[in-house]
Amino acid sequence: MTEEACRKAIHARSGGLCEVDPTHPADEASHRLSRAHSPSRWLWSPTNLLHLCRAHHAALHADPAAAYAGGWHLRAGQSPPLSPVWLAVPWPGWWLIVDPPDGPHLLVPVAADGVGLPDRPTLPALARRVGVDTTP
Repeated sequence: MTEEACRKAIHARSGGLCEVDPTHPADEASHRLSRAHSPSRWLWSPTNLLHLCRAHHAALHADPAAAYAGGWHLRAGQSPPLSPVWLAVPWPGWWLIVDPPDGPHLLVPVAADGVGLPDRPTLPALARRVGVDTTP
């Protein structure tokens, strides 16, 4: 998938809202698996990208432990479609972002209690802590 097509796909998924905090408009694409660790098949794949506001994108980079805990960042060797991520849209919860070969990507809900995930990782306080204005 091209970068442009992927950006359009994540915008359609998010409805233009930050996938971490939908009270903010999304204006940046964030790689879950860093570019340095992304095989070419994941670099511009909706399974590997999140649509975020600038404040939450900065917050994720400022606190990698929180980013890994929420599935917003992945470690080298992790597979984006097999790694749960906490998203606030379409409704709050843990999701797998699956990219079937013959169609648009899908969001599959994950039962947090069934796999030992927290109900909701926290990030908005983190955004304030790094001095980024989080007001809409």
